[in-house]
Amino acid sequence: YTVIPNDPYRIDSIVLGPSFDANFLSLHAAFIRKEKSILNVGGLLDEDVLDLERENFAKYCRDEAYYGFNKNYITYEVDTNGRSNYGAIVTIHISPRAVPNFTMTQSRHPVFIGFKSFSR
Repeated sequence: YTVIPNDPYRIDSIVLGPSFDANFLSLHAAFIRKEKSILNVGGLLDEDVLDLERENFAKYCRDEAYYGFNKNYITYEVDTNGRSNYGAIVTIHISPRAVPNFTMTQSRHPVFIGFKSFSR
């Protein structure tokens, strides 16, 4: 077999989805400033990088009092449709917290400050 690779896709833009409320918007901005996000415009579109970014942001959220927050709450939507320059638009989504009981309901992620729990 002869394999001739094409040009790789690169990230044209990173968009925060509508699921980002004000708290997560400010949290994500702080994460970008403090932790030096590895997901960058112009970087290669790489599944390993996307997954590592989910892990890093989830850890940052837990460190900032979002108890039990994990990478499974973070998803990506990648749009390469009709892009002539091998560019991709990456949209980041935050899923609501699922609260298990007899029926599945959704609630905000809990935030713990000191010994008190607040829901943002």
